[in-house]
Amino acid sequence: MHKGAAYYDAFWMESCVGRELPQYFQDSFDEEPYRYEQLGDTIDTETGVVFRYSAHDRQDSNFVKPFFFGAEVLTLRDGLILTVSDFYCDPNRSNLVELARLASKRHGLPNHTKSGLGAKKALRLRQSLSSLLERAEVDSSSPLTVSQLADQIGCTVSQLLTVIDAEYGTHFEEILDRNRTIYARDVLPVRPGDAQ
Repeated sequence: MHKGAAYYDAFWMESCVGRELPQYFQDSFDEEPYRYEQLGDTIDTETGVVFRYSAHDRQDSNFVKPFFFGAEVLTLRDGLILTVSDFYCDPNRSNLVELARLASKRHGLPNHTKSGLGAKKALRLRQSLSSLLERAEVDSSSPLTVSQLADQIGCTVSQLLTVIDAEYGTHFEEILDRNRTIYARDVLPVRPGDAQ
């Protein structure tokens, strides 16, 4: 695979590139509820190869009833995979060649998604962050760093900051301050006459 290889997912309309790509694929396959089967032969095109597949429930060991069909388009350069484009459709052989032409035109060059963070991974990170912040007891005497939090939810600092900005519209420090305030309000006793 080319060191700047890129992946494009038509359903999620997201892409991932370069060093983040192997982890993106690993995360995707770990979270996927499907098993895949190639349908027909791989077709050589001017820019690479393309093939169809069907997706099945992991419990369906005989590949009997597919949930959906798709096509993978691989663009090659100097014998290395430059791009992988995933389309959710059930094209016939002639349409696969056209799909490959369109994919190489649109996705034939790596493009950098912010922090290598696609929609699926961002959703998983938002859920992990929300869950962690709900149950975390934030101790101001041993403050949590952004690096520690990123390690806890399994992402890079850059990805975590992107998710925090998109989800909360603020900065990491403000999220901690909010969480400390909520924790203090829930833990500290209320004295008579204090406003609640």
